[in-house]
Amino acid sequence: TLKKREGGALEPDENDRVESDSKLPGHIIHGFSNEIKSLKNFLLDQKVYNEFKTLVVVGEYVVGKTALCKTIFNDEDVKSVYAPRIWVSMHSTEWSAEDGLDGKISVLKNILTVLGVEVSILDKINKYAVDEYISNMESEVESKKLDAETAKEKEISALLYALHLNLRWKKYLIVFDDVREEDNWNEKLQDDEEKLKKDKRWGKYLSDGFPKGSGGRVIYTTRDE
Repeated sequence: TLKKREGGALEPDENDRVESDSKLPGHIIHGFSNEIKSLKNFLLDQKVYNEFKTLVVVGEYVVGKTALCKTIFNDEDVKSVYAPRIWVSMHSTEWSAEDGLDGKISVLKNILTVLGVEVSILDKINKYAVDEYISNMESEVESKKLDAETAKEKEISALLYALHLNLRWKKYLIVFDDVREEDNWNEKLQDDEEKLKKDKRWGKYLSDGFPKGSGGRVIYTTRDE
């Protein structure tokens, strides 16, 4: 957990959410040498080189979580080991927490686009999900009332499968910046065994999209409320 240091510059109101990118901060960050070493060890530890690992960077508002992760994300040693490296800002003009499943679909599509998946393929996945749901409808068909949530769940499952295929055998690094409780995305860090105790259906959790045998790493930053 990171603590706020005195003398920091004034920032926007803590309830504001700022869209971020992976570019290095425009200033040198001070006072985080231990945290940087710890993060590099997490990413470069040869003893668990091929294991799938996740890490949560927790800290107070404007303490420097994003700047810290940007520094690690752009570290030359890290860049030489991880490919692809993907930065996901959990605040975007394209989605918000209120979007619910639509927001999750947008995030997954964003990641897949970075991985080179064409928009036409994503559109086909959407059509597949809707068509599959409609094909499973029985007497309700004549009502012409589509259960949008169920169709969206099918689309998320299909997108997670596509993500898994595109990351398979790759040593990937994905950073989710500024994850909050209202995003309801903590499930991505649940252990597979724990998930199966609750729900045996594959494709419900974000972590289903992350292959586990190639040394992938997932980091997310969140505020210490």
